[in-house]
Amino acid sequence: RKEVILSGGAINSPQILELSGVGQPQILEKNDIPLVQAINGVGENLRDHIAPRLVFRITKPGIAYNDAARGINLLKEILKYGINRSGFLNLPSAPVLGFFKTRTELAGPDIQVHFIPYRVVLENGKRKLGEEPGMTCTVNQNQPESV
Repeated sequence: RKEVILSGGAINSPQILELSGVGQPQILEKNDIPLVQAINGVGENLRDHIAPRLVFRITKPGIAYNDAARGINLLKEILKYGINRSGFLNLPSAPVLGFFKTRTELAGPDIQVHFIPYRVVLENGKRKLGEEPGMTCTVNQNQPESV
């Protein structure tokens, strides 16, 4: 017996399962899809973790890490890290974090803010280090719920 493993990510995997007849019988029946395996929960409880970024350009040199991550400066950073585990390569992905409540009645924070000391840009659908120095601020919702 051979198996095929197919994954379509958080959005497409439930769709593939349901179109293949795997999922909640009432949903499959309503869409004229023959039931192969009844599994409640397929396609439910998606938690979309949207994280918009604010990107700021900085004109004063030496504040952001963009310059430290390219050319001869990158070689210096590699040596710093190799010798005493310091420098740009020793940073966590977001060295400054903040957690905030948007409403006082909440039991805990529902918003998370990440401050990153370098400029991240989107190019051809991929994140990369920006050419110009800057800062990036990302905001996301904690424990997002589907609607």
